[in-house]
Amino acid sequence: MEATLVEPLALPQQASHPLEQALLNLGVEATVLEEVESPSFTRIKISPSHKVPFNKIAGLGDTLQISQGYQNAPLITPQKGHVAIDIPKANAERKFCEYLDYCGYLGSSFTVPVGVDINNNLVEVDLSSSVSAHLLVAGSTGGGKSEWMVAAICSLLTRFTSDAIQLYLVDPKLVEFTKFQDYQQVTLINENNVAIETLRKLCNVMQERYELFRKTRSKDLSEYNKYHAKIPRIVIFFDEFSAFVSGEFKNEFNSALAEIAQRGRSAGLHLILATQRPDASVITPLIRSNITARIALKTIQSQDSKIILGTEANGFDSSKLLGKGDLIFSDGGTFQRLQGLYVSDCDSLLANIETKVLTNEASPASLDELHSYPGEANAEDTGEAISALGQMPLNQGFLKSDSKIFALVKLKIAENMAGSNDATEPLFNEIWGLTPEEKLLALRYLLNQKIGKENAISILWNRNSGGKYHSKYQDCSNTYERMILELKNQGYSSHNYWGFS
Repeated sequence: MEATLVEPLALPQQASHPLEQALLNLGVEATVLEEVESPSFTRIKISPSHKVPFNKIAGLGDTLQISQGYQNAPLITPQKGHVAIDIPKANAERKFCEYLDYCGYLGSSFTVPVGVDINNNLVEVDLSSSVSAHLLVAGSTGGGKSEWMVAAICSLLTRFTSDAIQLYLVDPKLVEFTKFQDYQQVTLINENNVAIETLRKLCNVMQERYELFRKTRSKDLSEYNKYHAKIPRIVIFFDEFSAFVSGEFKNEFNSALAEIAQRGRSAGLHLILATQRPDASVITPLIRSNITARIALKTIQSQDSKIILGTEANGFDSSKLLGKGDLIFSDGGTFQRLQGLYVSDCDSLLANIETKVLTNEASPASLDELHSYPGEANAEDTGEAISALGQMPLNQGFLKSDSKIFALVKLKIAENMAGSNDATEPLFNEIWGLTPEEKLLALRYLLNQKIGKENAISILWNRNSGGKYHSKYQDCSNTYERMILELKNQGYSSHNYWGFS
């Protein structure tokens, strides 16, 4: 009888990487391509066998946490050409991203920082873009919502003056935004009824801007500001908007929200809505349909993640995030996991930002002033502009003996309208020989014309914001505010038309 050879038993398949072996033990054949260290996790990129559907891998997070002893379940997401498995780091190993370390990478366009990606690159969102004009920020307690909002506000305050931006910070609980109330660009709102009234007025501002664009044949705020005296963008931050989506404010809030969300971008109005209640009763279909750029921080359950990011966020589950600024950003089509920025010392960061002279007053660019727009005249040159202004009656605030001041103010306004401020010396140059009283009189006239602070400073001192001479502009700005305070002490204000009623 011939001996029969017995086939040797196949040895168990061995993997070269622990995660490969762990997946193989679960019936998933895959190859590790690369490991990338991020502030909060290690991303392992794998290439599954062509026989393995993504859905089979996506549900393995909890099992891997148990078998591999991870502190939290890994987030498993589909990426271009691979699957990403994010292995969470222990809290002691996590690195948090200080704003000062990344603010130098912020662009000059109208953006706010979202966070840092796995390649240590700063990701920004462009509020002037049609897909990200407004933002929804949501996550449960401990997710890092407040820190994200503070960093976003600081990024705007440090890059844009009050003539370029106005911030309306709605903080009914007086918790997060009070630290910003003294800055020139900021209006702090702490009462719900005032917030609704402000939204209503801003809708009117938006409509008036559209009418201005129609008259000047400008398609949007960016184009208008290229050729005319600039008007500021407006950003409305809601620290917690859940109180407005139900109860007595519901209808007015939803109406204003829909109007600003649908038409605000072109007019330079932007909403940033934040909540710690990411449930369906707060993030309503109206909000989801009008605000496509979203930031999801740590949530308690997967259902909250679907409400924030949508059901199409395949694998991106905010309940798997680690908290403390770990976030998922969606700009309406793509999803990124980022680490949000935090500001360790707001006071130091904003030490050189202009503040209000009277800290209990609203910003000089009040809602009433936002209803008037300088530079609408279309004079072709200074002479034509002066001729047009010469048809105006002599204002009662000027006596005949002040005709020299009146002529000078008309000349400088006309030059400003025509874009030729350098044609003569600025109004407060000693060559004109104005006394302190005459300078205050000239300022009263400029304030009553509502030409805006930046235009007034240009006329008075020939200084403009931004650039390498911005510090000199700020010196002039401080003097400007002190002079306004002096006028108010004398009984003048916008309520009595600065004495020209």
